[in-house]
Amino acid sequence: MARATAAVANGGKLFTPTLIKGQTPSYTTVPADPAMLAVVRAGMRQGVTSALASAVNLPYVSVAAKTGTAETGTRNQYDNSWLEGFFPYENPRYAFAVVLERGPAGAGEQSVNVMRDFFATLYAQNSPYVGNSTANN
Repeated sequence: MARATAAVANGGKLFTPTLIKGQTPSYTTVPADPAMLAVVRAGMRQGVTSALASAVNLPYVSVAAKTGTAETGTRNQYDNSWLEGFFPYENPRYAFAVVLERGPAGAGEQSVNVMRDFFATLYAQNSPYVGNSTANN
């Protein structure tokens, strides 16, 4: 999902991950209308500014995201919660996916809270990932 989200964020390039330093990443182009990808990006931003992903509506980084919850178990007693997204919204550089499986029923928003805490940790550490250019290395 992080790859797919990155393709939405970057205008349709579906990159193939590599772990080899210095290797040029390869990608295929998703056959999607750029205007439609722009609509999806805007909707993902609205998901953060005015919907279920508002816990990651932070003053120090602009995030775009989509939430999801699935009830599981024989009596729907568990929730699978996920959040996928990218940041910064204006100039996407990073995509993410958080998946929490078999949480208690009613805990569908927990993946958003996990990502909020992750961003807060980056911010507290003065990380360049959330816009700080003076990070301590």
